[in-house]
Amino acid sequence: MTDIDATEAVEEEGKAKYKAVITTQGKGYKTGNPSIRNWLPDKELIDDLITLDGNSKTVDNVRIAFQTPIKINWTKEKDEYTEICPYTFEDALIFSNLELFRQDGLKKMGTITMIANLLQKNHSAEDLQKSIFEKLESKGGFQKADFANSLLYKEDFCEMNAPAYIQEGLEWLKKCLDSNE
Repeated sequence: MTDIDATEAVEEEGKAKYKAVITTQGKGYKTGNPSIRNWLPDKELIDDLITLDGNSKTVDNVRIAFQTPIKINWTKEKDEYTEICPYTFEDALIFSNLELFRQDGLKKMGTITMIANLLQKNHSAEDLQKSIFEKLESKGGFQKADFANSLLYKEDFCEMNAPAYIQEGLEWLKKCLDSNE
């Protein structure tokens, strides 16, 4: 299980470099993740990767799992969904559990409070994704260890949903283990 790490080719000082970007379809972005490039060498375009089925993500006895698009219902009052493709585990976890981060009382909890505040300030899933991406990419803007530790100690977060790509990877592993007894 790994991050899709979308990148865009840019030219700096006459050299081609790749910078991190929000995972978006139809832009010609590539994965910057060496594990994905190693296991799926013919599939570096984000557009190709996110459409792969399970068999196409399996090489010999290894299965690679990474973020895929998820549908977000931003407002419960409307039956409208926005498709978001997470960039990292953290934003995949947040978008898979928006209601947990919308709870009252998430004060003085470090990165969890920051996410709760971003949810209040942003008016769409796309805006939230951009805000989270900016925090993740800024130095000191998103403390991943603090985020993980805070989640571990928040009792009502026991109902958290694993992101779909993690569920997919674990289901594949369980199937393999069950079939080999």
